[in-house]
Amino acid sequence: MSIDSNNDKKEEQSGFARRDFRVYKRKSRIELCPYVLGENLDGVSISAADKLCGSPKAGDWIARNPKNHSDLWLVSAAYFAVNYEADE
Repeated sequence: MSIDSNNDKKEEQSGFARRDFRVYKRKSRIELCPYVLGENLDGVSISAADKLCGSPKAGDWIARNPKNHSDLWLVSAAYFAVNYEADE
């Protein structure tokens, strides 16, 4: 089964099946810090999908909007590994 077939099944299960997605790349940098087990995550958005996968957990990251430091969200370890690298 192809990755696209797996994604199609996930869309059907979620009830969201729009087909007008396009690929975009980010124009800006993002600020992240590692999640520390047990730390208070009040004010940090965690997606339902990440919660179903057991987040927050070791290896996850906390991202913040560089223009609005109160805008915080969890980035799973798996997503981070594929999509981010340090910008020195």
